[in-house]
Parts: sequence; structure tokens; C-alpha cells
Amino acid sequence: ADTEVIKIDTDAKMVRVQLRDGSFGGVVYDKLVYALGAFCFVPPIKGADQDHVVSVRSIKDTEHVRRIIEERKATKAVCIGGGVMGLEGAWGLKAGGLDVTVLETAPGLLPKQLDDPASAKLEEICNSKGVHIVTGAKISEITEDAVVLEDGTRYEAQLVIMSTGMRPHTKVAEESGIEVDKWVVADSKMQTNVKDVFACGDCCVINGQPQAFWV
Repeated sequence: ADTEVIKIDTDAKMVRVQLRDGSFGGVVYDKLVYALGAFCFVPPIKGADQDHVVSVRSIKDTEHVRRIIEERKATKAVCIGGGVMGLEGAWGLKAGGLDVTVLETAPGLLPKQLDDPASAKLEEICNSKGVHIVTGAKISEITEDAVVLEDGTRYEAQLVIMSTGMRPHTKVAEESGIEVDKWVVADSKMQTNVKDVFACGDCCVINGQPQAFWV
């Protein structure tokens, strides 16, 4: 715990790390799996840095959401992003008793996973279950109590969940000579361009398919 990976020395087969006390050390490996995952991408929307605007990626994030609901006595929430995680989050908030609106910038839900008819059907189901879906939403700003679209439409929200995609953690790979093309590149056996170094999870692309996208 509290150990940071600094670099992978692929020649010496050693992972260079910084320990909790600030000292440095190394871990020798025979085979290495690079699985550093991804982080939430937050677009440059005005007001996205406010405390009641949250990207959910960890248990700590969910605890933050719960605190916001309690402290702000939240009754209405907006989820920005109609992807898998955004819809799961919206459903969970709805189940918790909140009035939820999903704002999706694309013309339909789950554009990477569904064709147009299936996307329209999913939108119909969500609306029928009480999760309000707005597609083609162009967001202007997030205020203290609402999300405002470019056309002036306001959606009241004491809680805003940002689910606007992920970006892979590739810095260590790039600095270690492991091939990166937006994601860490691996083949069907999870092998990278470096012998005995494999990659999996949200940080990598396997045979051209980013693993962060569920299909």
C-alpha cells in the first residue's frame, strides 16, 4: 500500500518503486502484468470543479456521493454521460429515491454498444422506469443547483455525476519503452512489444479493441 511505481526496467526485469517513507526500492519479476487501469476524464465544463460534481471510480467516490446527498439533502441528480457507467449510476440513484436525469451529448444511448433501434428502445425503457433521458444535450455550465444547457434549459441538481469516459494510465508504460497508442498495446495473448510484459484491463488495447469498452 502507498507504493508508487516509478518505472519498469525491462532489461533488468525490475519494477522501480517509491515507498511510503519516501525511499526507493525495486521488485524483480519473471513475468509482469501491466494493469494500472484508467482514470475518469472530466471535460472542461464550467463549474465541473465544484464539490457536488463527482466522478465515481472508487469506494471513496461513492462515500463522497453519499455525503453530498446527506449534507445537501439532495432530491434531484443529473448524470452527465449516457454510457454504461452513467446509466448504472443513474439507476442506483433512482433506486435510492432521487429524481434522476441523464444528459447524453450523443444522439442516442450507448453508441459504442448498440445500434440506433436498440438505443432508442433502451431510452424508452429508461424513461418508462422514471430515469429521464436527454440525448443531444449540449452542456453550457454546472451551477450550484443546476446543469444548464446551451439553449438555456436548466435541470435542477443538488448532485451531479460525471460519467464522461476514461483515459488509460499509460505514463509508466511510455517511460519504460512499452508500446502505447493511446492505450498500452497488446496482442490476443496480452503480450506487449516487450518480452515477458503483458497488459490487461482498462489501460490496454488488445488487437485494436480498447478493453475499457464493454461490448
